[in-house]
Amino acid sequence: MFGYYIEITKSNLDNVPAEYERKQTLVNAERFTTQELKDYERSVLGAQERCLEIERRIFLELRQTILAASARIRALRKRLPKSICWHVLRSLLRRGAMCVRKSTTQVCSKRWRRVIR
Repeated sequence: MFGYYIEITKSNLDNVPAEYERKQTLVNAERFTTQELKDYERSVLGAQERCLEIERRIFLELRQTILAASARIRALRKRLPKSICWHVLRSLLRRGAMCVRKSTTQVCSKRWRRVIR
């Protein structure tokens, strides 16, 4: 980023205030800056740096949280497939898409039969 500036055509150079600082000369114009523009540019660049620092801090906190819970996550990983299976069966039963016969362990549907083991 080149920065913030005020561009004034050569025909209007006589009207430039004294506090404007010349930054760049072009063919038909000149670019000027002021202390306010410099301060604003510094604040924008500082905001980008602060965003990166906040992002880094959040990432490090998240990494620590996951590391602290790693044993629980590993234990859950072993139980999760079974619980997902039971959740799917339970939701199918609630919707009436399947029925369970009380006398056997068979699950029946209009299209197929499968034995739960």
